[in-house]
Amino acid sequence: MMPRAARVLPLAVACLAAAMTRPTPQTLAAQGVVRQVDHLVAVVPAPAPLLALLVDTLRLPRAWPIARWGDFVSGGVSLGSVNLELLAGRPGPEGRLAHVVFEPEPLADALAELDRRGLAHGDREPFGDVTGAASATAWTTVELLAQSAPGHLAVLCEYVRPRVADRRRRLTDTLRARDGGPLGIVEAAWIVVGTGGDARFASAWERLLAPADREAGEAWVLAAGPAIRLDAASPKGLRRLVLGVRSLARARAALARAGLLGVSTHAGELRIAPRRVQGLDIRLVEAAARAGA
Repeated sequence: MMPRAARVLPLAVACLAAAMTRPTPQTLAAQGVVRQVDHLVAVVPAPAPLLALLVDTLRLPRAWPIARWGDFVSGGVSLGSVNLELLAGRPGPEGRLAHVVFEPEPLADALAELDRRGLAHGDREPFGDVTGAASATAWTTVELLAQSAPGHLAVLCEYVRPRVADRRRRLTDTLRARDGGPLGIVEAAWIVVGTGGDARFASAWERLLAPADREAGEAWVLAAGPAIRLDAASPKGLRRLVLGVRSLARARAALARAGLLGVSTHAGELRIAPRRVQGLDIRLVEAAARAGA
C-alpha cells in the first residue's frame, strides 16, 4: 500500500486548484456529510495533450493549466457543475477515472456524523499553498476509508479561502457563453461508482450520501453538482462520467467531425471514443435525462 502522504498529495493538488471553485455553502434539510461532488480526478498517462483536446477542440474552460506540483503534474477543466482534474500517472496505454472529492458540510460536523454512522475515515490532513505563496492552511482533506478502493479514493476537502464561489461561477458562465462548446455541454449530469457486487461497500456509500434525495436507478441527487449512481456490475470505484448536452444530434455530429465518436451500448446516450481520451469512460445524454433513467 502506498504511504498516506503519497496517496493523499495528488488530491491535495486537486484541492489547490479546486479551491478557486468552491460553491457557496448550502444548508441541507437534515444533517448530512457531503454537500456535493467538488471535483473528479482522472489519472492519465499524458495530461497535457488530453487537456489540449478538451480545451481547444471541445472548448471546455480551462480551470487551471498543466503545472508541476512537487512530484506531481496536473491540469483541469470545468464541466460547469464540477471540475475534472487530469493527473499524470505512470506511462501506459490508458488512464482511468480514479478519485471523487466531496465538499463536506462543515468538516467538524461531517466527521462527527461519519462517526455516528459508523463510517471509517482517515485523519485530517491540512495543506498549505503548495506554490509556496502562503504558509497557513488552505484546505484540509480527510479520506473516506469505507468508500475507497484500491486506486480509487473518496475524499472530503474543506477549503479556507472565501473566493472560490466566484471562481466556479465565472467558469460556469464561460461554458455557458460558449454554448457548451461544439458538444453543447450543459453540466456533469452524474457519475457512476462501481460497487463490485459488494453489499457492504454499497451500503457504505448509501450511508454516506443520506439524506440526499434518491431517484430510481440508484441515483442520489446532492445539493449541487453531479448526481451519484451506484452500479453493482462494475468494479469498485469511480467508473463513468456522464455529461448532459443540449442535443444528442448536435453532439453526435460534433463528435463525428472531430473523430471522437465512440460506440454506444445504451439507447439515448453517446460515448466519446475511449482511445481518444486516454481510456476514460465519458458519455453524453440529453440534459433533461434523469440519472436513474
